[in-house]
Amino acid sequence: MKIDNSGLNRISRQETEAAAALEKSNAQNETAAGVERFGGKDRATLSERARLLARARVAMDETPEVRTDKVGKLRDEIETGNYQPPLQEVVKRLVSQVRLS
Repeated sequence: MKIDNSGLNRISRQETEAAAALEKSNAQNETAAGVERFGGKDRATLSERARLLARARVAMDETPEVRTDKVGKLRDEIETGNYQPPLQEVVKRLVSQVRLS
C-alpha cells in the first residue's frame, strides 16, 4: 500500500527543524537556570506516592513469608487432635471447587 502526501501535512521540514532547535535552546536555558538555583549541584525529589510505596516495600520485605508461630500452633493442634477446622469455610470452598469443574 502506498500513501501519498497530497499536501495534507503543511508543516515544512524547515519549520520542524526550527521548532526542534528552539526546544533544544529552551531545554538548555532551563538546565542552566536549574544549575544556578541549586548552586551547581544536581537535585532529585520523590513524590509523596513514591515515598509511600518505598515504605510499603520495606514493610513487605520485613514480613516473613511463613508465619512460623501460626504454623507451629496449627501443627500442635493437628498432632494432639484438637484442630477444629471452620466447617462453613470448608463447605464454601468445596462447593466452589465443584462449581468450577
